[in-house]
Amino acid sequence: MSEYGLKIKEWWGNLKTREKRIVLIGGFLLVIACVYFGIWSPLIDKIALTRQQILVNENLLAFMKAADKTISSRIKKTSTRPKAAPVALMSDLQSRIKESGLSNSMTQLKQLSNDSITLQFQKVDFDQSVQLLLSLVKQYNVSIVQWSAIRDKTPGIVSQDVVVKIN
Repeated sequence: MSEYGLKIKEWWGNLKTREKRIVLIGGFLLVIACVYFGIWSPLIDKIALTRQQILVNENLLAFMKAADKTISSRIKKTSTRPKAAPVALMSDLQSRIKESGLSNSMTQLKQLSNDSITLQFQKVDFDQSVQLLLSLVKQYNVSIVQWSAIRDKTPGIVSQDVVVKIN
């Protein structure tokens, strides 16, 4: 046994019975306090935090499921729009461009492939061109897959290229 162990044994032997009982009870209480504050309390706190995170995640999941239903229903609504043939869509586009007064600004209207059309405008009114595109997307089952606009010196006037894809 080491020198330190002998000193503790000697110290223990010099204690009275009552003092030994107080040291044992104090040591037992110290062990209980260490277990409670070192293991039990952090574990309970972690469990409470995990339960709270579960509730937040359940609410998020419920929200996401509701949003998924809304999005799915909107997708179904948009898919009921007629699928336009590229030639019919181009014809309708030309007439809409003339009606909206944008024909002077249009530099190109061309079919890129079986399902996409490109439009190019120079010095076109931004608001009018956006209204034209919105009405097109709302009426037909199409989406804008590429769009770029470069502003002109005149406010509200842009040059833009748009690629529309038939869904």
